Amino acid sequence: VFYFEATSDQGSVVYSPYSAPLNNYDIFVGTITQEIIMQESFEDGIPIGWSASGLWNVTTSCLPSGDCDGGAAAYFGVPASCTFDNGNTVAGGLTTPVISLDGYIGDLILSFCSAVETENSNIYDLTDLYINGSLYASLDESTDWEQVEIALTNITGDSIQIEWRFDSLDSLYNAYRGWHIDGIQLIAQTLDCNDEIECSEDVNGDGTVDVSDLLAVIDQWGLTNSPADVNNDGIV
Repeated sequence: VFYFEATSDQGSVVYSPYSAPLNNYDIFVGTITQEIIMQESFEDGIPIGWSASGLWNVTTSCLPSGDCDGGAAAYFGVPASCTFDNGNTVAGGLTTPVISLDGYIGDLILSFCSAVETENSNIYDLTDLYINGSLYASLDESTDWEQVEIALTNITGDSIQIEWRFDSLDSLYNAYRGWHIDGIQLIAQTLDCNDEIECSEDVNGDGTVDVSDLLAVIDQWGLTNSPADVNNDGIV
């Protein structure tokens, strides 16, 4: 983490970025790798630490057609009728535990299988994805299994909690199958830099990424075809 400060002969001070030192530049040192930090297939029911409210349950009944990971799935509906019609307005959430993001960088990728069958209204039978308590995305109708992949960007804080929330908003026209979720994966990025991995950020090749390498980057700022071009975009 760094910023630039310059003082003129007259004593004026300017910063880059403008809001430094409150905000800074980042240099990620190492090789970015992907890691699955949460994975669930519901083969053993609702996992420990998860919560399920309303009609959410785990079942092998009423499954959609198509391919997912097989076996059981999380289901918002009544397995006996394969609908979410119990005569009442129905709502509920399927919620993960709080997942630590300590040590991870950049955006996250959430992928899962989804199958939604409702009256297909923009007003009723809402199927929404919430991140840390805030609405993040809405899921489309899909009679068969559909693979969903969502990039989770600008997640603040050092943890994340994910919820799949269903709300019929009324008790009418609820004789549809409902919502199935399965094959969940949450993928994060980590930095790996060790003796077996060549780090381009080690500009001077001494085996350590330190202030000497940062000074080399500053010295070569704006140049092309330089070993200080650590991200290989053609310019320092």
